[in-house]
This record gives sequence, structure tokens and C-alpha cells, in this order.
Amino acid sequence: PREGAPAPRILMSALNLDDETQRRSLLAHKPRTIAIPRSEKTVSYDPMKRIGIGVSKLGASKAAAIGAYQVAITELAARQPAP
Repeated sequence: PREGAPAPRILMSALNLDDETQRRSLLAHKPRTIAIPRSEKTVSYDPMKRIGIGVSKLGASKAAAIGAYQVAITELAARQPAP
């Protein structure tokens, strides 16, 4: 950093999907148009790197168990002979 100013350690913004303000920030696009070098073409580019983070309401173990149960039920149903 120039003049000793601090630099962010993480280049991507992690935004909480449960927070309305942060969710809006995640979905807001502020694209810039940039020129493609050695071409007359341009491309739309959004310089803000961001990712949405969701928090499980069930917990990892319970969510995994429900998912495994659903896969098992789907497999069993696919193996049943047609009536």
C-alpha cells in the first residue's frame, strides 16, 4: 500500500444473506464498460467481488441426514417396478 495505508486481506466481500441490507448489496450490480485490448469491442464488468453466505437453520448434521434420507427414498422409488 502506498503511504502506509492498510490494504484489505480478503479481496472478496462476504455478505450475510439473512441481513436485508447485505443481501441488497450482494444483488446490486454496478457494472463498468471496459475496452478489450487490441479490439474495438467492449465488455461489461462488475469490479466488486462478492459472495453470499447463508447460515443453516437446521445445523450441518441434521441437514446432511435429511439430504441422505431424500436420496435414499428417491433411489428406492426408482427401483420399484411400475404398476
